[in-house]
Amino acid sequence: MNWLEIIAVVFGVVAIWLASKGEVVNFGIGLVNCVLYGILFGREGLYSGMILQGIYFVINLYGLYSWRKPKVEVDKELKVTWLSWKERVCVLMIVVATGVLWGMGVKWGAQLLPENIQEPQYPMVDAILTTSSVVAQILLTRKKIDNWVIWVLVDVVYIGLFLMVGMYWTAGLYVVYTGIAVNAVREWNSLMHNAQLSYVICTLNSVLY
Repeated sequence: MNWLEIIAVVFGVVAIWLASKGEVVNFGIGLVNCVLYGILFGREGLYSGMILQGIYFVINLYGLYSWRKPKVEVDKELKVTWLSWKERVCVLMIVVATGVLWGMGVKWGAQLLPENIQEPQYPMVDAILTTSSVVAQILLTRKKIDNWVIWVLVDVVYIGLFLMVGMYWTAGLYVVYTGIAVNAVREWNSLMHNAQLSYVICTLNSVLY
């Protein structure tokens, strides 16, 4: 039994659940999760996933700052919102372009040092999932609901990938992730509408009184 993987799964579930509830502490727990999965992915030859954990680490640090920084004015507070359609098209182009380039880079790196690096498994799929995950994590730090939609799609594909490489506990973790992400879309969308309604009510009160 891989206890390191089980511990990483526990930290992952807690981190993503807290994120879905809008709790800033999710980023702190996520830092530990990044370290654990960086080790695990390196062992399995999922090099894009391993590098991704380092990127996640930096993004989690930014998330801590972004969610905790002092709010001087209510209007400047980071609010839950959706991306525009134009922004979504840009995100898709970035994910595909960087994913393909990343995958080619991983394959080239493995061929360059065959004695030191084992052959990567599913490098192109791993790379596109990696770039999608980076974008989703960045959108999470900016409280964009679209991050959860991306996570749903990414998590479903990751489940199949982890089953194929024998990381069954992690595959189970991503089943849980998928459920949390689906629920988070609903909860964050509700938060956005409630915030908009409160803003309208406050504006009307200030006008009338």
